[in-house]
Formats: sequence, structure tokens, C-alpha cells
Amino acid sequence: MDEPLRIESEPRPEEVAALGEHLHRYDATATGCDDGRWLAIFVRDEAGAITAGLHGWTWGGTGYVRTLWVREDLRGQGLGARLLEAAEQEAARRGCREMQLDTHTYHAPGFYRRQGYEHQYTSFGECLHVIAPFAKARLRTWIRIGQGSCKHRAIT
Repeated sequence: MDEPLRIESEPRPEEVAALGEHLHRYDATATGCDDGRWLAIFVRDEAGAITAGLHGWTWGGTGYVRTLWVREDLRGQGLGARLLEAAEQEAARRGCREMQLDTHTYHAPGFYRRQGYEHQYTSFGECLHVIAPFAKARLRTWIRIGQGSCKHRAIT
């Protein structure tokens, strides 16, 4: 196989989405669990501009928060906690038993711990010209309501 590799710094969103769809189909075939869905929650101002939001997914009994953002002037008013709680409730409705997320030490790991998330592990990296060193942390919380929606089969 000698196909040329093309490195793209600004790929088209639909092409990135296609990669995710291919991987989801593979995962569904390998595990027998085909319940993956996107999860997005937005707060908008009167003009329709996004002022806060959360984006992630649910699959196989786990919810994952990929992005949580609140505009700076709206921070500290409980909006982030409301977004996270709404995502957890929706994930539970979809049959999830846990939520996971990744954050950096310069973001808000304390905020997530106050919301009941437990530290799972930290990985260290270096970005020499911006923040050196910095750490990335994985956090998780258990959802008390809901049952898993997939019966998983053993992967051999």
C-alpha cells in the first residue's frame, strides 16, 4: 500500500465526521453496541450567539464531555454546573452509568471535582512556547440512575 499521505491543518468538518462515523460502525460491529449518539447543549443570547455550551457523546453506558465552555462574563454564576448536570441527566436517560471528561490543569479541574468528578489519571506533556510543562487529567463520575442500554459481548 503506497497511497500518499496528506496532512491537513484545516480539514473539512464533514470529513472529520466521516472518520468518526467509520470508527463508530467498527465499534458497533466489534462490541454489538450501536447506541452512540452526539450530545450537545447550548445557551444562546437574544441574537442567537452561543454564550455557553457543552458537547460530547454517549455510547455503551458511558457519557463523555468533549467540550464545556462558558463565556467569561457568565462564569461563576452556576451555568457550567447546570450544563454538566443537564448532560448527566440526558446521559442517564440514554442508559449511561458514568460520565468521563478530560481537562488540563490550567482549565478547571477543581470545578469538576466540586461537581462530583473523581481524578482518574494525569498525563504530562510539554508545549514549549506556550505552557511548559502542563498536565492533562481524566476525571469520571458515576451516574446513579439509569441502566446500561447495551448487552456487551466478550471481545476476543
